[in-house]
Amino acid sequence: DLVVQVPRHPGPGETVLGSDYATYPGGKGANQAVAAARAGAQVEMWGAVGSDGFGRFLKENLDQNGVDTRHLRELEGPSGIALITVDRAGQNRIVVSPGANGRYTPAHLPPWTAAALVLLQLEIPLATVQAVAEQAFAQGIPVLLNPAPVAPLPGSLLRQVRYLVLNESEAAAHAQSPVETPAQAEKVAQALQQQGIP
Repeated sequence: DLVVQVPRHPGPGETVLGSDYATYPGGKGANQAVAAARAGAQVEMWGAVGSDGFGRFLKENLDQNGVDTRHLRELEGPSGIALITVDRAGQNRIVVSPGANGRYTPAHLPPWTAAALVLLQLEIPLATVQAVAEQAFAQGIPVLLNPAPVAPLPGSLLRQVRYLVLNESEAAAHAQSPVETPAQAEKVAQALQQQGIP
């Protein structure tokens, strides 16, 4: 993640002067894996990094935080990166270049192992997400999906998800309805359940 603090987010065609940028290990899947490992869970990371300095940086961070990286693939080319601006209110705007994540296909998946939970997000191809969810569902392993970045979700995938974790903007996009009040949030949750979420 390349992060810059800004006084406010720029408008179209506008340049805003921000702070010095900071580089952090990131990626939704990696951040969630590290958080779970720090909380005491045994975590195995499936995914891909590129054959660049960012890839080495990302793998080292996972290793240092106790995440099992034996199935983390190194694919030729750049690693995925996120360009993030954060305003004074703490609101962020993120642009992701998928890099190796975007090339992580079902053919790269390792042999299946037992798990207590499978956590997925959409920074890898949807076909790969679906392949993992299908295997987990078939084995009775709960699937937690963080559907970000926002993309259309097939009903077949939603029916395999036990836990759907999203923020306000993601919920609004998936339900095609605003989420600004508790009543709207409840309405959106009901709409998502009608799409197949248990």
